[in-house]
Amino acid sequence: MKKQHFILLILLFLSNCMVLQAQNITTETIIDTIQQLRTKFGHKYVYIHDEIKEGLIKVKKDRKWGFINQQGKEIIPTTYDEVRNFNKGLAKVKKDGKWGFINQEGQVIIPLIYDNVNPFQEGIAAVKKDGQWGFINEKGEVIIPLIYDKVNDFKDGLASVEKNGKHFSINKKGECVKDCE
Repeated sequence: MKKQHFILLILLFLSNCMVLQAQNITTETIIDTIQQLRTKFGHKYVYIHDEIKEGLIKVKKDRKWGFINQQGKEIIPTTYDEVRNFNKGLAKVKKDGKWGFINQEGQVIIPLIYDNVNPFQEGIAAVKKDGQWGFINEKGEVIIPLIYDKVNDFKDGLASVEKNGKHFSINKKGECVKDCE
């Protein structure tokens, strides 16, 4: 039995080493690309983020954020107060205290009208407005009303929520499916 555990540990160690080695190649390539961009465009931007997500890199200039591509071309001008990396073609952006989503061309897809937004999970994003949370689809349509005090993102078709101190789970139609009273 001990011999089997030892062999399993060795195999696990070796497989992790191979994964890490493969990640290092990718990481080195990314670091090299970022370093080249910093050398070439460092005078133009105060900050060039060290991640490439969906082909775009966050940059900061004059206290505003935008995105450049891997060649250093500004794709989305530095006009936002905050930005998050792209995920499935959309990025969370904040301007004048309000959040929304843009696509990779810089077009506003979900208007910047929310106090807070979470990234899309399972095609749905949690949004907060006037102190209440609800959910929108990728078209920006409210599909579950903003009536909750707290929410968690959807996972496996369910989201845990809190309303008036009560915790329960809802489905994508907003119907209570677990811990209902």
